[in-house]
Amino acid sequence: MYTWEDYFLGKVDTARKLEIKKMLSLLYMRIAVETSGLLVSKLGFYLLVMTYIWVNDEAEATTVFFIMSNYGTISYTLGILIPDGITTTYEFLSTTTRLNSVLQAKELPIPKIKDKTSRPTIHIKDASISLGKENILNNITLKVTPGLTLVTGQVGSGKSSLLKLMLQSYPLNTGDVSVEGRISYASQDPWLFPSSVKQNILFGEDLDPKRYAEVLRICALEFDLKLLEKGDETILIDKGSNLSKGQQARINLARAVYRISDIYLLDDCLTALDNEVQDYIFKECIQTFLKGKICVLVTQTERHMKQSDIVVIMKNGEIFKTTRPTNQSLKEIKDINTLQNDDVKEKEMVENDNRENKKLLEAEQTVEQRKKVYEETIQKGSVSYKNYKKYFGFGGFALMVIYCIVCGGFQFATSYSDKLLTKWVDDQQHVINFKAKLMQFNISSLDPYQNESFTLLTNGKALKDEIKDFNFTNNNNFTKINKSKNVNTHNNNLTKENIIQGFDKAQEKAKNTFKWYYIMLFSGAVMDIIKTGIIYDICRRASINLHYTLVKNILNAVMHFFDTHFIGNILNRLSQDLVMMDERLGYILNESFGVIYMMCGTAILIVSVNKLFIFYTVFIITCLMALGRIYLPFNRNMKRLEASTRSPMIGHLNATLEGITTVRAYKAENILTDEFDRHHDLFTSTYYTRTVFHRAYGFCATFLSTTLVTMLILTFIFIDTGASAGNVGLALQQAFLLGSFIASAVNVYTDLETMMTSVERVFEYTDIETEKQDGTLVTGWPKEGSISYEYVSLTYNKTDHILKNVSFEVKSNEKIGIIGRTGAGKSSLISTIFRLYGIHGKILIDKIDIKTLPLKILRKNIAIIPQDPVLFSGTIRSNLDPFNKFNDEELWSAIDKANLKSFILDLDSKIIASSSSLSLGQKQMFCVARAIISNAKIIVLDEATANMDNETQTLVNKSIRDNFSGCTVLTIAHRLENIIESDKILVMDRGEVREYANPEQLLKNKESYFSKMVQKTLNY
Repeated sequence: MYTWEDYFLGKVDTARKLEIKKMLSLLYMRIAVETSGLLVSKLGFYLLVMTYIWVNDEAEATTVFFIMSNYGTISYTLGILIPDGITTTYEFLSTTTRLNSVLQAKELPIPKIKDKTSRPTIHIKDASISLGKENILNNITLKVTPGLTLVTGQVGSGKSSLLKLMLQSYPLNTGDVSVEGRISYASQDPWLFPSSVKQNILFGEDLDPKRYAEVLRICALEFDLKLLEKGDETILIDKGSNLSKGQQARINLARAVYRISDIYLLDDCLTALDNEVQDYIFKECIQTFLKGKICVLVTQTERHMKQSDIVVIMKNGEIFKTTRPTNQSLKEIKDINTLQNDDVKEKEMVENDNRENKKLLEAEQTVEQRKKVYEETIQKGSVSYKNYKKYFGFGGFALMVIYCIVCGGFQFATSYSDKLLTKWVDDQQHVINFKAKLMQFNISSLDPYQNESFTLLTNGKALKDEIKDFNFTNNNNFTKINKSKNVNTHNNNLTKENIIQGFDKAQEKAKNTFKWYYIMLFSGAVMDIIKTGIIYDICRRASINLHYTLVKNILNAVMHFFDTHFIGNILNRLSQDLVMMDERLGYILNESFGVIYMMCGTAILIVSVNKLFIFYTVFIITCLMALGRIYLPFNRNMKRLEASTRSPMIGHLNATLEGITTVRAYKAENILTDEFDRHHDLFTSTYYTRTVFHRAYGFCATFLSTTLVTMLILTFIFIDTGASAGNVGLALQQAFLLGSFIASAVNVYTDLETMMTSVERVFEYTDIETEKQDGTLVTGWPKEGSISYEYVSLTYNKTDHILKNVSFEVKSNEKIGIIGRTGAGKSSLISTIFRLYGIHGKILIDKIDIKTLPLKILRKNIAIIPQDPVLFSGTIRSNLDPFNKFNDEELWSAIDKANLKSFILDLDSKIIASSSSLSLGQKQMFCVARAIISNAKIIVLDEATANMDNETQTLVNKSIRDNFSGCTVLTIAHRLENIIESDKILVMDRGEVREYANPEQLLKNKESYFSKMVQKTLNY
């Protein structure tokens, strides 16, 4: 509603780019290690063979292929295993560093709490605590005994911190705190975890039906639970947002009361309730049910103070005064303006208040949802090729085409280099044959260059073939030597020039072949570097663009998306799924394409040796692919299950951290740890099952690849006996590779699908419905701020009618007070003016239908002070003016008008969103400052002063009157003093306008809802 989507999108995108920049260093290191591993292995093979030839002056096929086989292993080790090991080690060290920072963090001392005692007491002596450099409580000395102790004070005076001191949630700077007795605690901001209403109340305690029913009665929950479709089995979504504030507060209180304890610490847990329900709970629960117990209640309600035993007044982090509630002491309390006037709040019913829009779980809850809170959609079948196409679209199709071409070039260079090596081995064999066939002349001279002819010492036919290979034309005589190496003289002799010429040509041919082999090796290495860099760049681009689109869509998603998705599921997409894409997908894609090309190249080389081998190859490939068809679906589904079981683990951890104070107060760490362990066990069991099946597949694949090699060997022994040594070595070497490639292909494809399931899950959020942003810009709109509702209806889930034909008009600068019972539709009415939900009918502002306006223009011109104030991690400045539109003087002016100046020292002071150093009242005052600085023509106040003391409320109301006098103001309020001066009162009842007139007219009608409300106030 603040239209800060672009600011946070930019902030997240900046952090993302910084993260990617850090990851690039790891990426470049990985490319360098992978390519250097390949270069080292290829270059090492080349140098070793050259050294061997230099030392021995020849290289036989067996030696070359033995070296080649070993260097294949070395290449795999240097190019894949070592880079993987380095990456894993780096990640391990990074993880352990982060874990150590948590494990070595300062821990709270063991609380001095004695659970079992006959005399429960709380004794605090000279205690001081601080957060960072900020002092929270100073010199607190207090002894609490059985009875009702009320704590009051101004906003930010330290009331909630005093209760947390009793819980020993902060380390002490000085002093001592000792507690005797079992503690129950109800926080100011209700903490509800994703489970059923019953489980939120029991919170690990055994079910006592009688006590449970009594607790529901005294906490005024019976009627609410009857109207919920599933009763107390209704699943609460994140923070209980499918309930009203009052319902959340009463369930939070019921949890504390149900637990049998000696001490009950209740932190302003009645604020969200109307007077009637407050008094009922105060009497039935606090005064009667908890009688004889230590009960410390934070409140600012005067009538309750009169009925307490002790009143503790807090001021500036210190106990200003401890007194009994006599007439004199109450007068003194009034004199220091710390009391809050009687609250006039609406009667608490069961329909939703500011969260009427979140009824999905109640309407659509199933048995499965009760069993599993964090339910996720699990896709079935293989990952669609549309997802691959979409992913490469995010990374760049042009780059992908270039990558495929380079991959082809790399495989050609690799396969052709293997073929050249075979040819070189055969050429070397020719050279060896020429040397071996040198013969001595029949004469005693051993120098063949001094004789016209010489006798050949080895197989004459082989030599004839050698000569034929080198294109000799003259028909020379030669001597044939039989296989027994005995010399037989024939009439055919060969002159020395022909033999010398053949020897020289054989050496030259071997040198040229080896030169081209080296060129192919070098070219392949260069193209490997290029293709690796391209695919990683594609993945980097895709990751950045996908993350940007994902965050943008979430920030601009329709409200229905947030109503139906758990925060754990969203965080899972933005964390684990993106991590998989960032760290592993590029490597897996490179491996996948590489294996496909290598399989084709290897199969072609094997078949080129002997056409018969095509049958062997097809048979083994068929068997391995059939095995893959069994393995792939199982692994795919297990990976999806693994991803879906991660969300409950993350969501549970998130919910636990949000309610850590309550968890510690109830000593429920073990309960929630056990629950986390159950989620974690389910996740790890899925991972373990997938790993075991993967190992089984690897064994079967290895067996089949070994079978292929065995078939080739048998063929060379019994069928193709005349194959050259080079071809035999090539076929066997490529057979080993083909088997490993095919097995690797299934593994890699499995890993690819595993990675792509993360991409698939991210794509789910890139396709979510987003709010319509476009519209017609109207210059100078709005000038007057008049509002007209014409037969406006709002429906959730096509069945829940929240607003029904609402029609009313608001003139320019009018102040409208909106009241009604809980669930009457007040907050839904406000949501429609911001276009949070689609409606039937028309809403006109300055006679312009808001449906036709650009959404951001609409929301920028309507300021809101919400019931649930939110501060974001950053600075004071960024929380007031994230786009830096205003100078310091304007910001300080807004801060001063919102009565925040006493709390703020510097505009650049840091704020942590989860920090408890600011009270709810102070946070709401921040929202007032935002509204002041916005200069909007229409102001919406949704319980703007609900969490403020009387003095602060008076100042803020004055600030609102002074700063928004020229604005149209819509005020939802429970307190009569906040709306009594309004120009008109709008009474909502069950989604319809029940009354709409000025206060005087409504008061004249004794039967009007407003009149009865005023009468009840006077009675109090």
